[in-house]
Amino acid sequence: MNRITTSIGLGIVMFVLMLAGCLPTYVGSPDTAKVDPDLVGVWHAKSDGDDEIWAVHKMNERNYLVQSYRVAKTGEEYAIKSTLTWRAWLAEIEGVEFVSLEVYMPELLLEDSKVSQTRYVVGRVDLKDDQLTIRSIDPKMLTGKEVTRPQQLEQLIKDNLKKDELYLEASKFTRVTAENKAKLSGVLDALK
Repeated sequence: MNRITTSIGLGIVMFVLMLAGCLPTYVGSPDTAKVDPDLVGVWHAKSDGDDEIWAVHKMNERNYLVQSYRVAKTGEEYAIKSTLTWRAWLAEIEGVEFVSLEVYMPELLLEDSKVSQTRYVVGRVDLKDDQLTIRSIDPKMLTGKEVTRPQQLEQLIKDNLKKDELYLEASKFTRVTAENKAKLSGVLDALK
């Protein structure tokens, strides 16, 4: 199998895995949310042996543009396995901050797309210094429930806020700074 075929295959696997955590709706409102400037920047995490990079840009006063990359090392070189583009916004529920991420991909433009039914990832956000933790809502919590509108998802979160089963495993990111950038040079070079 050549490198291009391998990359495409891995990209499809990433796409399917990403959809497994998607929801049919979001929380808050992208029209009234406020951007927290502390979230803007480049973030790094290790995920299943790969490196994950999120570039979080301020899109406007209310929303972020998020570019997420999964980077793998093959031999001595790093290469991008998959990439996704998201629009994101924040919402507070019961004093806890959540982020809604809306995925943008060519598949959504196709008439027969099933992806458009589940195109949001919603997660609890905890930012301390240069550490960002996101605990995504587990789609299994919606099984058998009528949750198709933001208010319904917000109520489900309120009712289960302190229950561990509401969330998938936490993703832990570290801000890429001048101090740690050199350690990630191979990973970051793959994005150029």
